[in-house]
Amino acid sequence: MKTYFVHFCLAMIVVLLALIAYRQSPHIAYGAAPQEYKVVYYQSSLGHTSQGQSIPNPVDAQTMLNQNAKDGWELVTALGTSATAHYIFKK
Repeated sequence: MKTYFVHFCLAMIVVLLALIAYRQSPHIAYGAAPQEYKVVYYQSSLGHTSQGQSIPNPVDAQTMLNQNAKDGWELVTALGTSATAHYIFKK
């Protein structure tokens, strides 16, 4: 009787560990549409300061971002400064 209980407990532990391992493994989504990425180098300037730094034009950047959004692109990240940057989009 005691050995049956021990075997039952060991079997339950194995089942629970298998469930935990399954839940933590990455799941592959079959049939998912592939991602498409686009990198836009954008330089916008209203001019330069007396120190030679660019003065960014936020209206131009906003227009560019809104146009990409209308075309179905989602902004992932932007790298750089407000005057010159690489914008990374995905679709």
